[in-house]
Amino acid sequence: MTMSPLDFIIEGCRVIDGTGAPWFLADVGIAKDRIAQVGPLRDVPARRRIRADGLTLAPGLIDAHVHSEVVLLEDGIHEAALYQGVTTHIVGQDGFGFAPTTPSTLTFMSAYLAPIYGNRPGFEPGGIGQFLARFDGTSTVNVATLAPLGCIRMNQLGNENRAPSTRELEAMADECRRAMADGAIGISSGLDYVPGCHATTEELVCLARAIVPLRGIYVSHIRYISGFLDALDEAISVGRQAVIPVHVSHLRPADGLSSASLLRPIEDARNEGIDVTFDTYPYAFGSTMATYFLPSWALEGTIDDILLRLADPAARDRIRHDIGLATSTWSDYQIAGRFDGEAAPLGGLDILSAAQGADPVDFLCDLLIARRLDVLILGTSKGRPGEDSELMAMLRHPAHTVSSDGIFGSGRSHPRAYGAFARFLSFRPAGQDLTLEQAVCHATWAPARRFGLWDRGLVRPGYAADLFVFEEHTYRDEATAADPRRPASGVQCVFVNGAAVLEEGQPTGLTPGRALRPAKHLYPSR
Repeated sequence: MTMSPLDFIIEGCRVIDGTGAPWFLADVGIAKDRIAQVGPLRDVPARRRIRADGLTLAPGLIDAHVHSEVVLLEDGIHEAALYQGVTTHIVGQDGFGFAPTTPSTLTFMSAYLAPIYGNRPGFEPGGIGQFLARFDGTSTVNVATLAPLGCIRMNQLGNENRAPSTRELEAMADECRRAMADGAIGISSGLDYVPGCHATTEELVCLARAIVPLRGIYVSHIRYISGFLDALDEAISVGRQAVIPVHVSHLRPADGLSSASLLRPIEDARNEGIDVTFDTYPYAFGSTMATYFLPSWALEGTIDDILLRLADPAARDRIRHDIGLATSTWSDYQIAGRFDGEAAPLGGLDILSAAQGADPVDFLCDLLIARRLDVLILGTSKGRPGEDSELMAMLRHPAHTVSSDGIFGSGRSHPRAYGAFARFLSFRPAGQDLTLEQAVCHATWAPARRFGLWDRGLVRPGYAADLFVFEEHTYRDEATAADPRRPASGVQCVFVNGAAVLEEGQPTGLTPGRALRPAKHLYPSR
């Protein structure tokens, strides 16, 4: 019997299979969208053969937390991912996004999230199924989504700081179940953002329980503002009460806390039998919306309600009292995002300098009013003693998965969007006991199993042919705070669903990415 030729055979590469095991020399064959064979394939016919002597092949990387919904619609050739070997994005993070939404929810989210996405979402009001359909065959990366609880809450209650009625809570639970049926992989909460910050622990438990029969996961940007340890305890409590897997977003040492103090509750919970994991990006400074500084009461109601409140002198006095930032602390935060015209000089200045002697709260409120909340903030790294070692302790923990928390709006931004994964894999030697193979596992099989993508994240026959080939010694991040959109270097080839989207370091123009919906038959029994 004549064997049908494979579509591709990648010959002579060092294979890192995603499990954390040591690399091995092999050929890898691809047929349609699947890995067909792994081993010596010299005598196996193929339509194309790619020599990879001296190169390393690994599963396509999975970004566990990223804000790419809009940029993927605008530009399907996603260079930030391509040049790092990232083949899958997990979106719908932090309890906010663009589905499921009513018209009024979408209007609010479009303005509120403008610092992250730009005021150009490109989505229509609707459910998760309609949202996911936009990503089938339109991008170089696959997309899986969480259902944001902020959207679901706003659909029922608006942006109100109150507990839902019994009827409203059941309607929210129904929306969670519908989102899962439409293709979501779980639910996300953003408890430092509106309207998610208005939710009680009891509300979160109820909504998490709603998706347990559908094998969902609860992902949370926890209430960091209220204190890291208390916030982490709340997330673990949701997992304990709802009996659901919990994943904590972008957890990293800060506010004087050590990595050990953050990891201890996670390890204790796992020893108790609670399935808790977390993601972290490999930088000691962050970025978010400037509204993050404001107390939750200042952000209630519609966008116009918020702007009127920010203009009120009495409200500003209350904001000053509630946030309690020392004057010097404002110098730790730079104004980012896009600024042009007369406002262009503000980009890159820290808030204290930009205020030019004015009260920082008055300056920030005036800026938010002038730009209808469209202000991004970039943290600054002060090179604190032990910073790298504390961060590495988080990055190498067995419950960790890698994320970029990437923001892709125009203007000044954080380098994590273009460099997080290349930085993590090249930053790895500082961890001493974290091998390259183990580091790859943190970015492939670990997030694949965390989010129920059971046919991805490994180099094995039958698995999806999401792969990347790189030169280990030149693979590194190039993005910096001064040049945040500089692509990573060292990646030679990238395959997404069996199609070559990058060859010899250049995009091919193909967009074979697809929406990844949970395949229930692939779930292991619990």
